[in-house]
Amino acid sequence: PIAFLIGLIADTGEELASFTTTTSPLTYVAADVLSNPKQTALAHGEFNLAVRLELLPANTAVTPGTIVVTGNLSELVPPGLLIGTVSSLEQPVSDFFSTGIVAPTSPPERFRFVKILIPD
Repeated sequence: PIAFLIGLIADTGEELASFTTTTSPLTYVAADVLSNPKQTALAHGEFNLAVRLELLPANTAVTPGTIVVTGNLSELVPPGLLIGTVSSLEQPVSDFFSTGIVAPTSPPERFRFVKILIPD
């Protein structure tokens, strides 16, 4: 089975927890773009509509359709969870970096049940 990242727990209480989706502007996560060679980037939500990739090398070999998964730079988010696929790349914002848009594989509202991963 494929494991998806659909969001992060933002706050917890005695009986409830609040959740931010991957498209929320409050969500930031390290991401691996599975191009050849693999690229590491920062993925964050944008306007509750999409996920933006930041800090991609300007000369990247990433193309639309490339798979994006969580990276291994965080102790809180396990690596390899599917975030989505690259839908478009934007012109480099500097001589060093470009940005892209990731289309989430499935919208969070489609899921009835989720598994919450708790770090060790």
